Amino acid sequence: MTSNTAPPHAPPVALDNIPDDFICSICLTVPAEPLITPCDHVFCKSCIHQALNDRNLCPNDRRPCTAGQLKRLEGLSLRVWSGIQVKCGGHDSGCAWRGSIADYSFHVENNCSVGKNPQGNIQNNKELMGELETLRHENLELKGQLENDNEAYRELMEELETLRRENLELKGRLEVANEANSDSEDDDSAFDENLVKEMTVEGAGLREINGTYVRIGQNDNVSKFMRTSRYNGRSVDFMLFRCRLTDGSRRWYISIVPENAHPGTTQDIDFYDVVPSQQHSLDPNILPPRDGWVVIPGNGGVGPAPQVCPKESNVVGDNNEMG
Repeated sequence: MTSNTAPPHAPPVALDNIPDDFICSICLTVPAEPLITPCDHVFCKSCIHQALNDRNLCPNDRRPCTAGQLKRLEGLSLRVWSGIQVKCGGHDSGCAWRGSIADYSFHVENNCSVGKNPQGNIQNNKELMGELETLRHENLELKGQLENDNEAYRELMEELETLRRENLELKGRLEVANEANSDSEDDDSAFDENLVKEMTVEGAGLREINGTYVRIGQNDNVSKFMRTSRYNGRSVDFMLFRCRLTDGSRRWYISIVPENAHPGTTQDIDFYDVVPSQQHSLDPNILPPRDGWVVIPGNGGVGPAPQVCPKESNVVGDNNEMG
């Protein structure tokens, strides 16, 4: 060591394994800088020098001894002493170093600010604790800001879904208006006021499908209905519609239809279907059957199948047929 200050005491890792001859009888610790007297007693350098300043006698057996007669450990005694494993004297203040006592002085002098200045380290710990408390407070504030941002995001998503639904309803009305101005077989201008505007789907095992479906126009010459909901973490449009298959038969479906696509294609994700009793009727007042729906499990349909009926507050007249 280059310093004249003795390193702090190094607590042994296993005190029971240390020979008594290698414990300083003055301070009762393992010497970090051992010196041996002519009568073969081992002391800490600082302890034995202080004792010899008072009287030139070995503290253990009172035999004559001077500072000039003190020697460093050699041979077997050096090897035994070097095999003692110790912890840093500053381990209670945070230093995790362990190793041979022969390396301890070098560790304290060159690597460990804790061992050299434990009081300073206590002050450092106080500063670190203060910084930790500040960071915890800032963390709570950031969590609060994040929660507020998440709430604002949820509100924006709800508003977006509302606007999307209104947009789709307006598109549906526009489609109805366009149909009313055309000469096609899908023209429903003459009986628009008598059409059911909303249908209720209930009891489906896939709960996202349940709810109110709004009429948005026609498909296969009968009304089609739509409901915007959440599915697999995103907003989707569930559609209730009838379509004509390639073999000429007709079915009602509850499906997810891709945006800007016509229902009844292979792009649809179909969950439930039913064969109507009136297969070939083109009466635009025909509504989907109440019962008889079946699950299409391959696309995510879940039992039980739903029941479908007009929403009571929107039924006009009693001439609407189910089929």
